[in-house]
Amino acid sequence: MKTKIVLVMAMLVVVLSFGADKVNAIDYVVENEHYDQLDLWSGDTLLMNGGDIWQVNSYDNSESNIHGGVILQFDTYHTSILDLFDGGKLNYLDAHNQSDLCMSGGELLYFNAFDSSTASLSGGVINNLAADDESIIDIYGYGFAFDSSGGSYPGGLFTGFWPDDTTFSIDLFDRNSITYDHIVSHEIPEPGMLSLFLFGSVGMLRKKRICMCD
Repeated sequence: MKTKIVLVMAMLVVVLSFGADKVNAIDYVVENEHYDQLDLWSGDTLLMNGGDIWQVNSYDNSESNIHGGVILQFDTYHTSILDLFDGGKLNYLDAHNQSDLCMSGGELLYFNAFDSSTASLSGGVINNLAADDESIIDIYGYGFAFDSSGGSYPGGLFTGFWPDDTTFSIDLFDRNSITYDHIVSHEIPEPGMLSLFLFGSVGMLRKKRICMCD
């Protein structure tokens, strides 16, 4: 009888632990506040329209939508999702594990992609990009060009036009591998398919998810 009671108690603990993430999930909304640090766990979401945060760490399957404000350092882990839109600014982004970035606008000064992280880029300003390990960087636009001797860092300069016809210039940095080899460029015919590409939202189909950047 004692063995059965222990077994039931153990099963109850397991059930409660599986449901804890959903019960304790936190929805953060940042308008004009300041935070020293935010840690996002399974089920947590962050909607940022303004203010500033010094450090954000996103884990598990948490999701962040940045429409405004400034984040000094953002670290993504596991399968967490980060969407960056016009108005948002990240000074440093380090992507780890299988985390995913979708960027259709905003500003990203330094982007480091590690492990099997992925990114879909279709707008905004990206100053510097370094990609290592098995990371994949999908870039959507047209008129792509790569100058291996250009830029300010050893890695070259990648340029082109976003789907909305604005120009971009990304300084590539080769750290442990050749960053350019991690880039997958998706040519959007200019300007013919622009309306299709932006119909309702920007849909980028990939194995892990459909990245919706509206």
